[in-house]
Order: sequence, then C-alpha cells, then structure tokens
Amino acid sequence: MRLENIAHDRLSSRVAAMIKKEIVRGRLKPGDRLPTEQKLSEHLGISRNAVREGLAQLRQEGLVRSRQGVGAFVADPQSSATLKLDPGTLSGASDYRSLFELRRILETGAAELAAQSRQEDDLALIEEAFEGMRKCGIWSEDGVDYDIAFHRAVAGATNNGFLLLFIAFVDDLLKASIRSAREFVPQTDLQAVTIAEHGAILKALQEQDPAAAREAMLTHLANAAARLGL
Repeated sequence: MRLENIAHDRLSSRVAAMIKKEIVRGRLKPGDRLPTEQKLSEHLGISRNAVREGLAQLRQEGLVRSRQGVGAFVADPQSSATLKLDPGTLSGASDYRSLFELRRILETGAAELAAQSRQEDDLALIEEAFEGMRKCGIWSEDGVDYDIAFHRAVAGATNNGFLLLFIAFVDDLLKASIRSAREFVPQTDLQAVTIAEHGAILKALQEQDPAAAREAMLTHLANAAARLGL
C-alpha cells in the first residue's frame, strides 16, 4: 500500500481515506488483511491512536472488519447479513428494470457528488479506467472490468464510504447487465456509443460540473437500459 503525504491535520480521517482509495483501486480486495496498527503507524510516521481511529471509521462505514486477536480485514460486501445480491437474481426484464432503477438512484447522485468532491488522485483513477476501456475494447473481459472500475472510481470520488460500499454490492449484477447489453447491440456500434457516454461523464468530472455529471450519468444509464429493451 502506498499511503504517503498524509498531512498532520485530521490524521485519522486521512488514514481512512487513503485505505479506502486502495480498496477502490482494487489493490486491497475483500478478505485482504491490513497491516497492523503498529506497522501502519511506523510506515506513516504517525501515532497509533490516529491509525486506530482511522480503522474505526472504516469499520463504522462497513469497509473493514476486525477479528479478535487476528487483525483487521477488508470487508466482503456479499458477507453482509442484511443484504445479499447474486447474479442469478437477474432472471427477467423486470429484474433488469429494477436494477437500472437502483443504479439511476445511486449513480446519478454519486456522479453529482463526485464532481463536487473529487480530488486529482480520484480523477486519475477514473481516467485510468476510461483509458483501459478504450484500449481493451468493451467486449473483452478486461473491458468489462475497466467499465466496473470506472463506476467504482466515481463512487470512490464522492468520499462517501456508505455509498461506495452499497455500489460494491451491485458490482456482480452490474457485470451481468453489461454483458447482457453487449449481446443485443452490434460490437462496432456499441463500442463507440459506450465510450462516448463514459467520456461525457469523465468530462463533467474533469470540469467539476455537478449538473453535467448527473445528466451524463443519467443519459448513460437510460441508454444502457434502452439497449436491453427496458
């Protein structure tokens, strides 16, 4: 983990934010064990109290779980007792319609908030995912992963751990919806259209325009739903 340049004000919040970004990047995955408080403290050059408070914040947000006598681990969104989502849930048009309604509620707001709160390193993650889509092509497995990474990076740029966690719940369903959409539309047509839609979202985030970001995300989701015949 590269957790550097942490300022001395609001240390615990900055520790939490840095670890959260590693989760968004995918460098820390569900089930991964975090370094001990002592190691983080030594690596960052800050007190163990600041590290402890930062980890407590992540536990409160549901991003980290602690095991007595073992350590702290990145939480698995699917392990929650209160919400479980499975790709098999999508068994018909009504299920896809419900998924896109959920995505519209979550992701348009996320895009709007991200345009307001994103930092340069957030933007770098979103741009990296966008370029990955362009280079790999949206039809490849890597292209799907970059598409997912784009949406997760937008959620991460909100600096809202609850929002990021909830969007992580629908990741597997999101992959299923992307694959289904790509089965209905010719490859050449969908490649250009999808890249253009994501490009509009990225442009609004680069310009820190909340209204444009919300509208671009709404347009993308509406078009994706239409491609599924919803």
